[in-house]
Amino acid sequence: MLRDTPRTSSYLAAIEQGAEEYFKGKFVMDVGAGSGILSLAAARAGARRVYAVEASGMVTLLSQVISANGFDEIISVCACPVENLEFPLDESDSKVDVIVSEWMGFYLLHESMLDSVLFARDKFLKPEGLLFPSTATISLSVASLPEAWDEAVDWVSKPFCGFDLSALHGPLLQKALAEPAIRTVKTEELFAEPKSIFTLDLTTLKVEELSHLHTQTTVKCVADGTLHAYVLWFDVYFPGKDALVCLSTAPWHPETHWKQSVVWFGKEAPAVAGLNLGVEVYLRQNERNKRRYDISLEISDAWHAEEGVGAEAGAQSSEGAGGAAGFSG
Repeated sequence: MLRDTPRTSSYLAAIEQGAEEYFKGKFVMDVGAGSGILSLAAARAGARRVYAVEASGMVTLLSQVISANGFDEIISVCACPVENLEFPLDESDSKVDVIVSEWMGFYLLHESMLDSVLFARDKFLKPEGLLFPSTATISLSVASLPEAWDEAVDWVSKPFCGFDLSALHGPLLQKALAEPAIRTVKTEELFAEPKSIFTLDLTTLKVEELSHLHTQTTVKCVADGTLHAYVLWFDVYFPGKDALVCLSTAPWHPETHWKQSVVWFGKEAPAVAGLNLGVEVYLRQNERNKRRYDISLEISDAWHAEEGVGAEAGAQSSEGAGGAAGFSG
């Protein structure tokens, strides 16, 4: 997180902007504190007490960082999963005023800590307390990525060193479809108007709602060309009295660690400017690992009929080939 300028600066800006209103004299919990940068920021913003919850081997370094910055009397390190944490730890109330956490994963939910944050919210946050961030969205578009498509799949369709390797096309395609590709997508590679497909209000979201997200939407093509993939990204928003601070991983914003998530079609498909593509989106928690998701995106039958795109138009799983949810057109 530390060297990822957009995400670090967004968190610090949100905390600094809300210092007087939300942090001064308050009890704060940092879920998944890691290096402690958010705990330090909360302490600097005037928090009365900060609980830095960290279950990994980082806790020793975390304590050293806190000491080096002179916040030993304000920041308490809790070396356990938040699910095992017991309150009260000291003179504080049994609830906190603010929970901060950098919990997001690829396309927001892959390997995220959101379930732990919601657990902490339900057990430790005061009824009027705040979450930083408090809202998250997932957005969708389609893209033309000929070079990346050729690199991932299509290069074996052409003679290679004078040999025919076309028999490898099927296995390479299945490998590409097994899980999203994490890569930087340029704004000019998007061939449809971006659409926000999921909005999560973290103040009311229930853990069980994370098991299955589903929506139907349309995206409008803005140019003629050839499509290769869906593109997913996320934004998160922090509370603010005057203006919300947003951390965005959209293609037109500075690149972050998360980049964008590319979900390949099963084959190239035509794009026609003005054409509305109906898309049905499923995100399902993987049965073997609840912090991974199986992704299924289904193009509407209208586009299949009009453009001749069959059921191979793409579905992937963040668990891998064995956990693929499958695609149906």
